[in-house]
Amino acid sequence: MSGLVLQRVNRKAIPPSARSRFSIVAEALRQDVYGAAVERGDSCVVLGTCERFEIYHGPGSPWIATLVNRSLVRACDVTTATGTEALHHLFRVAAGLDSRLRGEDHVLGQVRAAFAEARCRGTGHGAVADMFAHAIRCGRRVRADGAFGSVPPSYAAGTVDLLQRVLAGVVGRRIAVVGTGTLAGELVRALRRAGVSDLTVVGRDEERTAAVAGTLGVCALTLRTLQTVRTAFDAVVTAVPSATPVITPSTLAHCRTSVLVDLGAVPNVDGAIIGTAGVRVFRLEDLGDDESATRGLSTAEATVAREVARCIAARTMHASARRRVNAQRAS
Repeated sequence: MSGLVLQRVNRKAIPPSARSRFSIVAEALRQDVYGAAVERGDSCVVLGTCERFEIYHGPGSPWIATLVNRSLVRACDVTTATGTEALHHLFRVAAGLDSRLRGEDHVLGQVRAAFAEARCRGTGHGAVADMFAHAIRCGRRVRADGAFGSVPPSYAAGTVDLLQRVLAGVVGRRIAVVGTGTLAGELVRALRRAGVSDLTVVGRDEERTAAVAGTLGVCALTLRTLQTVRTAFDAVVTAVPSATPVITPSTLAHCRTSVLVDLGAVPNVDGAIIGTAGVRVFRLEDLGDDESATRGLSTAEATVAREVARCIAARTMHASARRRVNAQRAS
């Protein structure tokens, strides 16, 4: 057995109206767990993304489950996995198999960043650190093997590929990106590399939107303007961490567009728009080549299973060697 324990909250299952509150509660719990782990000298890694909140630790830290149960996170669907089950889940996360866009690269960077933070705080050591190192290697191996074929390596790349197909090319198109965060910046840069010169960044705050647009060298528009003033775009891409839709039927009454690409963890595009004549709505799940992803899924799962077995075998050998050394010392 791996000796790994996982406390997990599936953020995708949290109602949109509660997600903002959950982010605050989860951050408080993260700080509490790391603070207590440092005091006790225990090892743990907290992985928080837009799709998941997970705490990985060893079996000798039952106090972490107690902390989780005492926090407001308990109101969510918290599950516990141990041993091989927990290890297999970690490897699947690193491989991109637990993501909405199967095989995407971004989550591997998030796993690596979470492990780096734990090491910096002093909790990324021992068996947990060893298993995270193996998981990161597994994630790299799955991608190096080309298991997912033409699945795009990022949300931005996948969005560009999608728009190339549905718009029959993006050169000369007018495209708006709703959002001012990291993903929005990646989208703008990817679209520009693809040849889009008429780009607009749309945000809630006028000053921040202007600053981001200025840095990227594109036009700026407030979300309020998009929702109230007549505009026209060939496509609108949304990447906003909002608890409620930012593109509603009333928005379409002012913003004329035929293509909406919704990359929000919580839907940015109101479901009522789906089925509107002349408007096509695409979600994160629509990125990439579905046929290629399906072909690569079994290959990637097999690689994960093989790497999990290797990790367990390596840890078993290490434990046996340690027992022999301890026996020799005792004699």
